[in-house]
Amino acid sequence: MEVLVIVAHSDDEVIGCGGTIAKHVASGDSVSLLVMTDGVSARGSSEDAEIRETALSLSCRNLGVMEYKQLSYPDNEMDSVSLLSIVKGIEDFVKNRNPQIIYTHSNKDLNIDHQITMRAVMTAFRPQPNSTVKAIYGFEVLSSTEWNTEQFNPVMYNVLDKEHMYKLEKSLAIYKEEMRIEPHSRSVTNIIRQRKYRGSCVGHNYVEAFEVYRDLK
Repeated sequence: MEVLVIVAHSDDEVIGCGGTIAKHVASGDSVSLLVMTDGVSARGSSEDAEIRETALSLSCRNLGVMEYKQLSYPDNEMDSVSLLSIVKGIEDFVKNRNPQIIYTHSNKDLNIDHQITMRAVMTAFRPQPNSTVKAIYGFEVLSSTEWNTEQFNPVMYNVLDKEHMYKLEKSLAIYKEEMRIEPHSRSVTNIIRQRKYRGSCVGHNYVEAFEVYRDLK
């Protein structure tokens, strides 16, 4: 099965669904990743971008991501670009691919890049005859989703085992430059705590939770 993860910024894929990526790979699925922004515009120098690119590469290797690509839309300024251009960037990437499952941002996120990425995903993968896409899920990203006034409402839960959690924690360590110190919500401790909390909601130790935007059976 082909799985595609589409995120606004490198590190969103780990914070949002890193354990789920590891679980898909362990099950024999092929996972690709598309990162929409360049990691430079609002975040600092080209040296910072190089650090982020290295972290992205190492994290993908750790999680087992088959292929990844980083586009060059402006970081934290995706609202300055036409939606059509962003949709085309996604369509170009998937031209020779046949994803069945797509993971992306929740439409409840505060971050504007997350909102636009989700909207572009839903536009690029609007239901068409012969489409291979059977499911589209939205994940939560701490320090964005919970800061908005709209509530994240998960109804799909991916149970994670110790190996999935090990991979997740290793990728979070790789992205150490993007992590914050407690009590910031985007601390490693809190990201792990979130998995525990979501797990407790459904009777498991660790879980990643998702909203469902499409689910064809």
